[in-house]
Amino acid sequence: MKNTIYRDFPRKYKIKEMLYELQEDVRKKKVEVICNRLNISPSTLRRLGAIRPEDTKEAKPSQLIVIAEELGKQLTELFTKQDLQKCKAS
Repeated sequence: MKNTIYRDFPRKYKIKEMLYELQEDVRKKKVEVICNRLNISPSTLRRLGAIRPEDTKEAKPSQLIVIAEELGKQLTELFTKQDLQKCKAS
């Protein structure tokens, strides 16, 4: 059963949604690998996934690249549609 607790408010990136699409054992391993590659804690990774569209905070491009690689996604897939449109408009 998928955990829906992380879909309760809009986010800038779809990191949490993508992680929670994975089976629990695979998700835990991916989080560990991502955190090791980025040299960050799991709580920092959770904070990156919880950034709201209106926040001025941003994940570093290098962090997003590593996350996309580990999740087997294109970089643009990490962005919500709303935030991706903002990026294209800039």
